[in-house]
Order: sequence, then C-alpha cells, then structure tokens
Amino acid sequence: RWETHKPPLGNAPRGVGAIARMRLVVMAQGNSKLLLDAFQRLPEADRRVLSEELARTGCEGQRYEMDALQDGRGPAFLVYYGPAFLQK
Repeated sequence: RWETHKPPLGNAPRGVGAIARMRLVVMAQGNSKLLLDAFQRLPEADRRVLSEELARTGCEGQRYEMDALQDGRGPAFLVYYGPAFLQK
C-alpha cells in the first residue's frame, strides 16, 4: 500500500517508528500525508510510545525487520475501533 499510495509517500519507512507509520496509514485509509505530518509533530515521548506499541507483534522474540524495536515484548493489543477513530 505504501508504494502504490496516491499521492506518493516516498520510500517505505525504516527504523524507529516505521511500523507505526505504516500501520497508521493503513488504518486511516485516507489523508495519509496529513496523518504522517501530525505524527512527526507529536512530542517525542508520545511518538516514542506509539512507535514502540504499534511495532509489537504479540509473539515473544519476534520483531519486524523494518523497525528498530529490539525487545519484542508483548502483549500486542488490537484497538478494535482504532481505524474508525482515525477515519473521522
């Protein structure tokens, strides 16, 4: 979805916050540029928490290659209404 996004979002993110940014874009299903700009404007502490929590897999020792989160701790919680909230 990142590579085919219109308008283009550039290369897929890597490093700290990469998974958070990709998940937020998928959940929002629109206004991605605005959402990514807002994510970057968050206070560092808030951005760090979102980056860590959204990069969790829920499986001990498992991690995403594109993100810098190393500890792989869980659990991971599904915020069921998260996408609907972001789409409003």
